[in-house]
Amino acid sequence: MYKLFPCIRGDEGVFVESTHEVVEEVPVSITINGRHALTAMMSPHMIREFVIGFLFTERIIRSIDEIESIKIEENSASVLTNNPF
Repeated sequence: MYKLFPCIRGDEGVFVESTHEVVEEVPVSITINGRHALTAMMSPHMIREFVIGFLFTERIIRSIDEIESIKIEENSASVLTNNPF
């Protein structure tokens, strides 16, 4: 979830080379019923949970039972629902 990046730290005028943990984000493309819905910048973890939450909050589904399938491959998620989007 975190990635180490090189940086220069400064403290009271003293600067040193160092590393710093930064939250990793990747673009994730979401397709619903064959149509591209969005590309979101997000953590590469828990993509399935993000997709389900997105579908529910955008009122594309009313319950998890309306999802027929979710396929996640690298930086893309493809969802089939039993109602048109």
